[in-house]
Amino acid sequence: MRGDLSGFDSKLRSKNSLTNRVPPQVLAVDFDIHNDNAIISQKKISNFSFSQGRGGTLTLGGTSNGDGYLDIKNSAGSSIVTADNTGLTINNGSIVINNTAGSAVVDGQGIVSTQNFEFGQASGTVEFNTTSLTYVDVSNMSLSIPLTRQSNILFGCSATGRRNSTTDSATAFMRMAVDGTIQLGGVGDISGVLTTDGRHNTSCSLNYIGSLAAGTYTLTLQLKAGGTESGQARLVGGTDYEKILHYVILGK
Repeated sequence: MRGDLSGFDSKLRSKNSLTNRVPPQVLAVDFDIHNDNAIISQKKISNFSFSQGRGGTLTLGGTSNGDGYLDIKNSAGSSIVTADNTGLTINNGSIVINNTAGSAVVDGQGIVSTQNFEFGQASGTVEFNTTSLTYVDVSNMSLSIPLTRQSNILFGCSATGRRNSTTDSATAFMRMAVDGTIQLGGVGDISGVLTTDGRHNTSCSLNYIGSLAAGTYTLTLQLKAGGTESGQARLVGGTDYEKILHYVILGK
């Protein structure tokens, strides 16, 4: 029996099939030569390779096709990454997220702290005195804070001081400030404890979490005298009385 085979190639595949179009619509696909009607289905594909695919959009699931599901396995056959209608799950694997500079901010062990939490610190052991009744910057106790976007920041300081007076009316206060005027987290009363033999040192620490917009700021430790009696506010010095000022950007 003879028939017209002009519509088939040498392998008896329809010349109108996806594999015979120029350029081919699907590569590395063997169709059922008895029923090749350009429909891709499980029954009609004996060999399919995603390595040959280019462009387009892969959609799993949807309103007309139920819940999609993606399952990536390791060489032992265990699921490492799954994605379904509830989200993405990573099992015994790792996800790496790089910033714009190419450094990993998240890796298989979690958040990379050195890339996410920038900090600065100033310290000193030199005594500092002032008679000013308004806040003045403590020498060598300032930090520059560069921010590329709105950020939450942990600020902190600690020092030991007193007011050089033997009366209760004399006081001394310290605080942290941004750009000389923005007070952070209240003030610390370091007037000292007044006893019969004079005024004794008082240690104080301040901590505060605040938010700053993008820009460059200066964080300073400040001191002032107070009360009705003139006198001197002092941050004591020496290796046993180190002053510390610091900040931590809580996620760059």
